[in-house]
Amino acid sequence: MTLIEVLLTLSILSFGVLALAGLQHQTYVTNDLAGQRSMAVGFAHEKMVSLLMTLLSSSESIAYSGAETLGPPSSGNMIELPELSMEFERTWAIIPDSNGRQASIKVTVSWSGSQGNRHIISLDSVIMLPPV
Repeated sequence: MTLIEVLLTLSILSFGVLALAGLQHQTYVTNDLAGQRSMAVGFAHEKMVSLLMTLLSSSESIAYSGAETLGPPSSGNMIELPELSMEFERTWAIIPDSNGRQASIKVTVSWSGSQGNRHIISLDSVIMLPPV
């Protein structure tokens, strides 16, 4: 084997290793985003269930909205969750229909990912309100 063949083989091998490193990084980023989305869906579902229980236990039509921040322990005004390394913004709105028999509920969770991109998930539901 000549020196040129060895150099050519090493350069092809190095390009292959660099491609694998890039693939590994992309896999890490994608897995991180999937974990963040999973947490966001969990936070939205938790609030949706809470709002549904409030509506079902109430004898009158409720219309309101709200917002809160969930994040790691800090000095900010938020719901502190030690397992988090980033902040999630959670907003919700309950909108009764004109006859007061049903209500639309929307819960939205947004956050900035590790790459700096803004992400948003939203859960929507409609509930028949109990008779008064």
